[in-house]
Amino acid sequence: MAMRYLITFILVALSFNSFGQINPNFNPDYDGNNFIDISDLLGFLSSFGSSWDNVEVITGCTYSYAVEYNPLANVDDGSCTLYIDCACVINGSSLLDECGVCNGPGPSYTCWDGALVCGESDCTALPEFSPTVNIMLADLMGEGTSSLTYTMSQDSGESEIFSSSVISDLGSFNLSGLLVGDVIGSGMLYLELYAGNFYIISNLVVSNINNGYYTVFNYVTASSSPAYSVGDVAGGFVISNTESGINIYTEVPQDEDYIAEAYDMYLTFDDLFVNPEGGSLTFTSTLTTELGDVDVQEFMFDIIPIAPCGGLVSHDGYDYSVVQIGDQCWFAENCRYLPEASDFNTASETVPYYYVYGYAGTDVAAAKATENYSTYGVLYNWPAVMTEGICPSDWHIPSDDEWTQLTDFLGGVNLGGGKMKETGYDHWVSPNTGATNSSDFTGLPGGYRYTGGFFNKGYYGYWWSSTEAGSYSWLRLLSYYYNTVLQSDYSHATGVSARCVRD
Repeated sequence: MAMRYLITFILVALSFNSFGQINPNFNPDYDGNNFIDISDLLGFLSSFGSSWDNVEVITGCTYSYAVEYNPLANVDDGSCTLYIDCACVINGSSLLDECGVCNGPGPSYTCWDGALVCGESDCTALPEFSPTVNIMLADLMGEGTSSLTYTMSQDSGESEIFSSSVISDLGSFNLSGLLVGDVIGSGMLYLELYAGNFYIISNLVVSNINNGYYTVFNYVTASSSPAYSVGDVAGGFVISNTESGINIYTEVPQDEDYIAEAYDMYLTFDDLFVNPEGGSLTFTSTLTTELGDVDVQEFMFDIIPIAPCGGLVSHDGYDYSVVQIGDQCWFAENCRYLPEASDFNTASETVPYYYVYGYAGTDVAAAKATENYSTYGVLYNWPAVMTEGICPSDWHIPSDDEWTQLTDFLGGVNLGGGKMKETGYDHWVSPNTGATNSSDFTGLPGGYRYTGGFFNKGYYGYWWSSTEAGSYSWLRLLSYYYNTVLQSDYSHATGVSARCVRD
């Protein structure tokens, strides 16, 4: 036993090289019989040149687990090396993949842009998504019909939009009577591309109607883009009324890059949106990108409620009767605003002048005491009718278009005159053709003032519009002899009657 320990000690001691380091490849079991004894010592010493036995010396790697193992070698030459794979198996075949995973599949995580990487943190950053959106209403009066404009823009490199929705919590689209082929508005798209900047202008045309859903296509009317010619379809969307309001919805065909080019666009629906009676109106815009980003923006409007048209409206110390005619609220009598009384022998096309039929003085109180003032009100030159004080707040002198709206509602100019004239002959000269006053406008023949005096009281009634026609301005007149409403342009120096219509 003591000899065995001694041999082991000697072999271990001899396994140190000249630098005092352990040779990791030295195998003290020289004869490979799993026992360390005297034969191992003799075999080891034989490597130093002494012939202790008759065994042929063969040098090589004698460690059976080494890659260089030589089963014939009986003298280890230090050439043994060991390979341990990623699974900790000696001389195993397991390998690390590109992601550092033993026997892994390699990059297998799919990024937003389709790239295969090792993990989410290796993906490039998602593109920004911050679209600029706006919604505008042209008219904020309750129950009024308004044009609605929707605008949107994005910068180049942002996440591309897949779907767009605009809903309202109140109001509605006036869809009754719309037919396929009707133009309901216009659109514009301005693109900033690598190949250049392009614009596309289009009409919004109803292309299909199905169960309350109206498909609208953008038919190109002008284009600088080589991709679109006049008559082409450059997009589309669906509009509808919901239980609470409206909905405008579209989806954009997807492509493979998910990245938007810079653009600006707008859609305008002409006089299609009907405001609620009043109060707060909210539009909600929801945009969703192809990558799943969502942008939600709200736009709020205060709708001005319209007071019922009827009763009396006080202005400048007088209570005017008013009447509803179609969608308009009108004075039912002529304006009486008289800040000064002008000499009927004086006139101007630029300075306000105020006349009372038949009155020749300049005293306001005396002018107001006349019967003609009480019946027909004041005759104004055009500068006077355009002064702020003539109508109460939220009322104004009607434009030429507003007069046309009135006569259209009454059946047109050939029928409207009789419906606007006071009946009988208390003020009108016979025959007062067609007079029914079914509109309650109660038009009176107040005549007019021009160079040389006052004319045509009892025969004609004249009312200014706010619309100029060159150096003249448009007015409407009613005749004792005709059932029609006549339109004519008169000199600004002419003195005629005026009516107010509510904003």
